[in-house]
Amino acid sequence: MFFTIGLLYIVFRSKPVQTWLSKEITTYLSNELGTKVRIGAVDIEFFKTAVLEDLYIEDQKGDTMLYFRKLKLDYHTYDKEKRIIKLNYLGLEGGKILFGEHKGETVGNYEFLIDYFDGGSTDPNKPKIIWTVYSEAVSLENMRFDYFSRNDEKPDFMDFDYNDMSWGNINGSISDFYLIDDSLHFQAEHLDAVEK
Repeated sequence: MFFTIGLLYIVFRSKPVQTWLSKEITTYLSNELGTKVRIGAVDIEFFKTAVLEDLYIEDQKGDTMLYFRKLKLDYHTYDKEKRIIKLNYLGLEGGKILFGEHKGETVGNYEFLIDYFDGGSTDPNKPKIIWTVYSEAVSLENMRFDYFSRNDEKPDFMDFDYNDMSWGNINGSISDFYLIDDSLHFQAEHLDAVEK
């Protein structure tokens, strides 16, 4: 038994297998999401921890929507039927999250992701099935978050432009992170950022 586990671990840690795995994940996600996805490398550590390097996802207009130099997750539970994803740890490093509305669009560039994960019944008589994402710990290192709306002009009654916001150098340590439907809850032990 230990020999088999050891052999599997060595196989998953080999460069050819991890290169193959990153290509398979990239192809699968690109096809599922209907947009360009690129993963530079995949590293599987101890079967339940994965590190994705240079993860890039475009929005459906071909612009960068998500980029992470390194995304590390320590998996705990995934239940597709109950729509629960539980992680022990999620680490995001050197990333950019660019959400907003393109000129002429009425929905955010991220809506296709929400629609993909929603995937529930469209029957209004049936209850909505909601995804829950939980992580015991989240680490943010040198992240950036931008929100834009290309449909609206800069407000002339204030200096702050809520149609073009950008926060950089986001660093933080977060615990008890919950994302349930459109609600977010977390405990910030440390969180700082610089607004443009």
